[in-house]
Amino acid sequence: MLSIVKRIIGQMKNDQRSLGLLLFAPLLVLTLLFFILGDSNYLPKIAVYDMNEKFVTELENHAAVSEETEQPEAVDYLEINGIDALI
Repeated sequence: MLSIVKRIIGQMKNDQRSLGLLLFAPLLVLTLLFFILGDSNYLPKIAVYDMNEKFVTELENHAAVSEETEQPEAVDYLEINGIDALI
């Protein structure tokens, strides 16, 4: 087992492309994900129906919440009102 590990490490020393892929490719991908997903000011719009008040209060800290008195048809309601989710 030790001889296999030594052989793999020796091959990686001689092949600079493998080292580049192992070290720099993940850093590049993580950097791109940071720029794409980081620091978003988007506030989701969520409609709730018949939910616990404590849950709704906590949800209001992270999203624009509208409480519904009647259960709406999900697909039509979401499209017409521009709502992101219905709970």
